[in-house]
Amino acid sequence: MKRTDTGLKTDTYNAAISRAVSALLAADSVNKERLAGDGLAEQLTDSVMRLIEREWTLLGSDERAGEALKKLRTAYEVVTAELTPYHHPEYGTATYKGEPEEMNLHASMRKDTFPPNVTYALVLRYANGKVEGVDEFLQSADKYEKLALSVPWLNKYIDDNPRVAFRISYVHNQSLGDKAMRVFTADMKLRGREDLIEQVKTQQADIVLLIVGNTYSESYWLLFPDKRMMLWRCGGASGLLKWTRNEFGKGQCSEYENNYGGCSAREVTPDGTLAAAHVPQDQVCMAKNQSARTGPAPEGSDLFPVMNRGRGGFINRSGQVVIPLCFDAVGDFSEGLARFERDGNWGYIDTRGLVVIEPKFPWAEEFSEGLAKVQVSGSSLGIDGRWGFIDKTGTVLIPPDYKEGHSEKSNIGSDGTDDNFHDGLAKVELNGKTGYIDKTGKLAIPADFAYASPFAEGLAAATKSRSGDDGWGYIDSTGKWVVQPQFEWGSSFREGLAPVNRKQNCGYIDRTGKLVLQPPLSPSEKDCATAWGDFSEGLSRWKFGKKYGFIDRTGKVVIEPKYDLTFHFSDGLAAVKIGDKWATSTSQERW
Repeated sequence: MKRTDTGLKTDTYNAAISRAVSALLAADSVNKERLAGDGLAEQLTDSVMRLIEREWTLLGSDERAGEALKKLRTAYEVVTAELTPYHHPEYGTATYKGEPEEMNLHASMRKDTFPPNVTYALVLRYANGKVEGVDEFLQSADKYEKLALSVPWLNKYIDDNPRVAFRISYVHNQSLGDKAMRVFTADMKLRGREDLIEQVKTQQADIVLLIVGNTYSESYWLLFPDKRMMLWRCGGASGLLKWTRNEFGKGQCSEYENNYGGCSAREVTPDGTLAAAHVPQDQVCMAKNQSARTGPAPEGSDLFPVMNRGRGGFINRSGQVVIPLCFDAVGDFSEGLARFERDGNWGYIDTRGLVVIEPKFPWAEEFSEGLAKVQVSGSSLGIDGRWGFIDKTGTVLIPPDYKEGHSEKSNIGSDGTDDNFHDGLAKVELNGKTGYIDKTGKLAIPADFAYASPFAEGLAAATKSRSGDDGWGYIDSTGKWVVQPQFEWGSSFREGLAPVNRKQNCGYIDRTGKLVLQPPLSPSEKDCATAWGDFSEGLSRWKFGKKYGFIDRTGKVVIEPKYDLTFHFSDGLAAVKIGDKWATSTSQERW
C-alpha cells in the first residue's frame, strides 16, 4: 500500500517488516500470527474501505449525478447516494412483468429540522446520463415531510426510540409510487382486502409511505392525510412501532415472500390506537349462523333470494334457509354465482355462501356465458358510471372503453341484464349509438343502431330510428337484416317466437318475420308491451281486458285471465298478483 508524503512515495505496509516484527514477539502474543500472515494487507484494506465507504460511494455518484446532487444539497444534507438497479417493494421488482431493469439514484437525506433517526429515502430514475424528477421532488417533498412529522403520538415514539430508523419514501414522483401501488394491490387481493385498494388509490398522491425499522426488518406503513396509519408489510419486530408481532399476525404477501413477517391491513387511528381487525359483518354472521354442511353444494337453480329486516340470504324450494340472511342485499344465482352487497359495493358468492369475488364494484349484474357486467367506477348506477365485464375470478377482461376508431364517448350499456353477453355478443354504446362486441372486446357489429335488444336464439331486435317508434327489424350475428325493419316495436325471440307491434296489431312472429300468432286484444288496449309476454316453458302471459292469463303457442288460453300482474314461468312456477297480494302459480294453477 503506497502513500504520498511531501512528494515522496512511501510504503504504509511492508510484508517483510511485518514478518520481522512477528518474529520478535513472544510465542503467545495475540497479534503474532496476524503480523506474519499474508492476510493482514487485505484486513487493513477492508477496514479502511469500511471507514470511507460513504465518502467513496458519494464520490462515484457525484461523478455521474453531480448536477442532481448539487440541487438536492440546496435543501438537504445528502448522507448517502448511489446509482444502482436494486429494487424493493416500494419501487417494484427489477423486471416487473417483463419490464426492463432500470437504474435509479438512491439517496438518503436529512434536514436539521428532522429528528436524528428520520431521513428521506429518495429514489429517482437515472436514464441517458441524467437523474430525472429532481425539481418535482423539491417542489412536493415538503408536504410529505409535514405530514410524516405531524402525528403527535408518532412524534413521541420517534423521539423515545432514537435507535429505530424512520425513512420517508419518495419514488420517482410521489411517496407511494406507482410500482408500490401495484405491489400493494397484489398483496391486498391475496389478503382478501380488495376494499382497501380503491381507498388507497384515490389518495395515492397524498399518502406517505413510511419505512420503519432497522435493516432487514423494516415494515411498511401508509400514513393517510387524515393521520390514520395502515400497516402494509411487516418485516420484523423493529418496524412495528409500539406493538408486537402477535397483535398483527402473519399474512402471506404476493410478489415478495417474507419469512419474518408478512402482509397486513391493520389500521391505527389518528390518536395511536390499533383498530380492531377488520371482519366484514356478513362474514361474522355467516360464521355464527351457518351450520357445518356435508355432501355436495346445492345447485344455484334450487336457491332463491329472500330479504328480511334488511338482510338477504337464500332459501330452497321447501322454504328452508340454506344460506343465512347475512348480506346487505343479494341477487339471483346464475352459473353458480350470485351477486351480493357489502357496504355499498357488490361482489359474488357461491352456492355455499362463500365469497368468491370480493365486493369492490359500485354495481354488478348476473353472470352470463362466463362473464358478468359490472360498474367499475363512478357513483352506483350514476350517470358517471363506467362499465366492464369480469370473469369468475373477478378479473376485468373487457374494460369500459371501446374506442375502435371513434374519439368520442364510448361505453358498455348501463345497468340491466339486457347488456350482458347473449349468444356470444354484448351491447355497447359508441358515440350515442348501439353496436355489439364479442368476448375479446372486439367490435363485432358496428354501432349503427339507435336502439337494439340483446341477442336471443341468434337474432336481435334493432332499429335505426332515432325516435325508437318505428323501423324495428331483426339482425343476425353479422349485423345483416334477417327480418327487414317494419315494426313499431319488437322484442327478443323466445322459443322461436318474438312479440311485435305493427300499427297496434300485437302478436308473435316466427324467424322469417311472418305473423303466426295474434291473440284477441281489447279495443281499449293501446300498448302492446303491457299486453304481451315472452314465451317460457311453452306459455306466455296475455292481457284480456284488465286481467292477465296465459296462452300456449297456438294461442289457446291455458290459464284464465284473473291476475292483475304476472311474470313468465321458470322451473314450473310464475309469480302472479291479485290485488296487493303476490303468490306463485303452476301451469295447473296450483298455488
